[in-house]
Amino acid sequence: MESRIFCGQRSLGYVCNNIPLQIRYIKKHRDTFIVTVVGKRFYTYSAAKLHLYSISEFHPTDIVALSVDPRFVYTACKDDVRIFKRGVEPDFVYPIRNVIHLLPFGELVVAVAENTLIVFARESGEKYLEIPFAESSFRITCLIHPVTYLNKILVGSQQGSLQLWNINSAAKVYEFPGWGKAVACMEQSPALDVVAVGLEGGGIVLHHLKKDVTIMTFKQEWGTATGITFRTDGPSLMITSSNLGHLGVWNLENRLPVAQKENAHAAAITGLKCFPSEQIFATSSPDNSLRLWIMDDNTAGMRLLMFKEGHAEPPNRIRFYGDEGSVTLSAERSIRSNHLQVEMLSFSLGRASFNKKAAKKKGVARDDNVMPAIVEFAAETMREGGWESEGEHGKEQANIVAIHEGVRQVTTWSYGRKTKCSFRFLHPRFAKNIKVLPTCVAITVDGNFCLIGYNTGHVDRYNLQSGIHRQAYGNPLAHDFMVSAVSSDSLNEQVYTCGGENEMKFWSFRTGRLIATLMLSSTVTSMLTYRENAMAVVALSDFSLQIIDMDIRRVTRTFAGHKASITDMAFSPDGRWLVSASKDCSIRVWDLSSASLIDSFRTLTPCVSLAFSPTGEYLATAHEEDVGVFLWTNKTIYTPTTLTAIPADSEPELLRLPGSTSRTDEIVPMEDEEMPIDVTYTSPAQLADHLLTLSLLPDYRWKNLAQQDLIRERNKPREALKLPEKAPFFLPTIPGLDGLKFDLSQKENTAESTTKKNTKNVSSLFGNNSPFYEALLRAESSLKPFEILVELSPSSVETEMRRLSPESGGSVKALEGFLRCASAAVQDGRNGELVQSYIDLFFKLHGTCLADEAVSERVVDLVKDLRSKVSESATNLENLLDQSLNVVLFLKHVAS
Repeated sequence: MESRIFCGQRSLGYVCNNIPLQIRYIKKHRDTFIVTVVGKRFYTYSAAKLHLYSISEFHPTDIVALSVDPRFVYTACKDDVRIFKRGVEPDFVYPIRNVIHLLPFGELVVAVAENTLIVFARESGEKYLEIPFAESSFRITCLIHPVTYLNKILVGSQQGSLQLWNINSAAKVYEFPGWGKAVACMEQSPALDVVAVGLEGGGIVLHHLKKDVTIMTFKQEWGTATGITFRTDGPSLMITSSNLGHLGVWNLENRLPVAQKENAHAAAITGLKCFPSEQIFATSSPDNSLRLWIMDDNTAGMRLLMFKEGHAEPPNRIRFYGDEGSVTLSAERSIRSNHLQVEMLSFSLGRASFNKKAAKKKGVARDDNVMPAIVEFAAETMREGGWESEGEHGKEQANIVAIHEGVRQVTTWSYGRKTKCSFRFLHPRFAKNIKVLPTCVAITVDGNFCLIGYNTGHVDRYNLQSGIHRQAYGNPLAHDFMVSAVSSDSLNEQVYTCGGENEMKFWSFRTGRLIATLMLSSTVTSMLTYRENAMAVVALSDFSLQIIDMDIRRVTRTFAGHKASITDMAFSPDGRWLVSASKDCSIRVWDLSSASLIDSFRTLTPCVSLAFSPTGEYLATAHEEDVGVFLWTNKTIYTPTTLTAIPADSEPELLRLPGSTSRTDEIVPMEDEEMPIDVTYTSPAQLADHLLTLSLLPDYRWKNLAQQDLIRERNKPREALKLPEKAPFFLPTIPGLDGLKFDLSQKENTAESTTKKNTKNVSSLFGNNSPFYEALLRAESSLKPFEILVELSPSSVETEMRRLSPESGGSVKALEGFLRCASAAVQDGRNGELVQSYIDLFFKLHGTCLADEAVSERVVDLVKDLRSKVSESATNLENLLDQSLNVVLFLKHVAS
């Protein structure tokens, strides 16, 4: 799935299609997962935040049926049935053709293919039963397994009747006559023996199977019931969906509708499921949207909790927005921003309406005046927040202009406000001309003006801030025929237009005066300018491309090789390459300096639009009959590639469009039994022996160890603290000549004993028999003494260090032990900054003692050894930093 330059990375904008969603709760993950179908793959979303959890591999054809149980996902396409355990690759594939319904049934699977009920084993695929039905009398539309009905399934039909079958004995147990209308859907209710049946025309029936009695009947006035679900967290509520995109909530105790949500989706709601024991339910629709709804209380009021959506129709045009290349704009009926890194930041700018006030009053979803699809647009970031104009809806910042199919007016949009602006450009000269249509549009580099070309040959310039018409080019026409392309230079000095038969004209931006005319070899269909070096490319009607130097107004390159009309073009950010797409399904890359073809590939469907990211990292493409935006990675940024010229008439290699993830190893396994709840990574103490590892302790534990005496001096109180005297509860008395006196001798004895006790505790804690001191005497080159110091406070560390010298009750052997342990710690490489602070404190306290001539030569040798190891560690650290800086500088230079 890669060419010489581009490798398929992923796709954006796919959510779901018309296949109903399925919900599975995995107990070990403690999460609910939503499974939807998108063409030949199914997607699994985590219901917590609607994050994409896993994606299956491609099926041979489109998936037509989907079902789940807690352990497996079951899919059916044209030629086979597939069973997935992990949600990625199938564990079982069985050649059963034309399956339209699937129902997991314990160790068995029930399928409906060509109006025949097929029962086969899940593990072996062995067929146990086949029951054919006559389409004239019983055409299967849906089937369920009634709870507690052993070995039985309930089958609904187009004719309206229901049949209860025992798949163990292959016998029909009972037939329900029905209600005279086709059965659209069925769902088991929380009550035993009761099943909800949705009928064409909006009827909903709650039927008791054991008694064959209809308990309740509801009438849904907003279309056929396409889905039924029940809340299982307490309230007796039933939720239904319709083929018009509406939702309804019914109170089963009062037998009345209690809530309705019109236009919950823009198309029919095909998937509806309530979460087990929760007040949340999910809906899906062919409009490529997945929505989670929450019912906050028992009054059945619902509100939108979360949603994920993409384009409902294939986008006609895509462009990157901004300089970072993290957002793509794609347009069909609405303009949508797709964020490449954070999918939750994607949003839609809404739909344009001919009457925005009426649409706001009536509701956007019920607006009958929605404008047609956008066929061309232009965007510029320069003035996104530079100025604000007063429109009919307050302050506006228009930085996007769009052309709608068959609409005379050019609409304006604000990316920052995420909405359409009030300005709609149409010159008064076209007030009575209903045949005039805009054909091309552009925005100047400063974002102040937009240029519009028309099929009548007119070219106009409007101010985006005020919406005022500023200039018309030509007198009165810029071209005798349709204007096919319009653009401007980087300094707003010239305007370029293409039209007529073979003409390209150069105009003065301010005065509208014609400067020059360039005759080309064929009619221009589109034009793209590269403003950084005054270069432009035009696509001609003879399927060729011509590069024009706008300064000398001359054709410098001609590229031929496409076999059909060219749909779109894009320059690479550095101006070295030109990428072109054609209706012959090919995408070609041309090198401008060598005037040669360096890469080409084709896809199954024609590319209608493409764009190069400003960073040069991605190529984005949009294709016919595809609602997604596809990203291709530029491999030359990451790997050295030799690009030699290839023949222009060579046959391009067929590449499959990328999926939603670039690599299969990024997908999380879904198997319940094999994946733990929490997968934690424990980093080793040392990644490599030659590295230096920090302790990650707080700064106060090591940064000021050498300044403990200064800190103690600053924190010393001005006078000693005096504790208030405590009087005993019962005061002893002594008889005397002056009467009774209090006996205080017991208090003095208690204070003296307390002082002795505290002195004894301090002596035992910091004496020569402390654990640190004893570890130094026993250790040859062990790290045990330093492990003891790590657990102590800074003041305790300093006290332990002071008592190592012979003058403070220590010994030379203790000093030697510390030097050996310090050398071992430096060589070990762990707790780098902590070890250095301990060594600094040691030499500050005992440097004079070590310099004494009376110290043995063994201590001197130990000091020299420690010095050499510290120097070696510092040199190694400096080399590692230099190497890292050089790598960063190299990558920065390559990216630029």
